[in-house]
Amino acid sequence: MSLPPETNSKPASWVSVAAVFGCFALFLLIIWIAYLPQREKTEEADLSQVSPDDRWQYSPEGRAAKLRELRDHEQTELTTYGWIDEKAGIVRLPIDRAMELTQQSLQAKR
Repeated sequence: MSLPPETNSKPASWVSVAAVFGCFALFLLIIWIAYLPQREKTEEADLSQVSPDDRWQYSPEGRAAKLRELRDHEQTELTTYGWIDEKAGIVRLPIDRAMELTQQSLQAKR
């Protein structure tokens, strides 16, 4: 088994070092350009020009309250009976009851 011939190793030339630094600088420039629009969006909105129904969007507390309200509504829809269309006779069932009825229906078909 023979050893590979020795390779001539030279120190990095100034061109390759400049290319590496140039690529790094270009990368930082791209990151800065991508970050710049996000930084400008943090300005406060003038709430006097926003309708009262839409003001919840401009505060973390308002968004959290809206999310709680939405989740409460969804929980009510999932766990209670109610009419979807009374004229057509379409009702809303609690999800657990709907799964039981579906299971019974599938077992009856077998």
